[in-house]
Amino acid sequence: MCSDIEIIRTLDDGLPAKARPWREAAQKLGVSEDELVARLRKMQRDGMIKRVGASINYHKAGWRANAMAAWLVPKNDIERAGAAAAEFDEVSHCYERETAPDWSYNLYTMVHARDADELAGVLRRLEAAIAPEAKIVLHTLHEFKKSRQGLLPSGE
Repeated sequence: MCSDIEIIRTLDDGLPAKARPWREAAQKLGVSEDELVARLRKMQRDGMIKRVGASINYHKAGWRANAMAAWLVPKNDIERAGAAAAEFDEVSHCYERETAPDWSYNLYTMVHARDADELAGVLRRLEAAIAPEAKIVLHTLHEFKKSRQGLLPSGE
């Protein structure tokens, strides 16, 4: 029988993009797929893990135009604006952040599209939905690093 930590470490290596992604992990752990899924559900019920998610390689998925849009939204409208932005399929990340004396933007969205024209259209629709006081769009030029956050530090 494998431990919960062994399950987490195995899944932290990622799952294959296959019809039955749990099969390979279950085999590594020496358990059945059903047992692995049941253990994960128990860990989630117990609050040990929040969820199991996927990380997409946007470039390989065909999204070649990406931008971080920073929006200035009145504080009393941030919940509505953030919820509206989060509804867009093209938005992978949506955060409220603290402002700085010389940087007043408080809502951030990471937007992905297939090309520059599509990206411009998404940004126009986002702007209409958010209704910001101001915005700035920072287009991605080059990705230097992308990594998943490990579930456990190494050596535990």
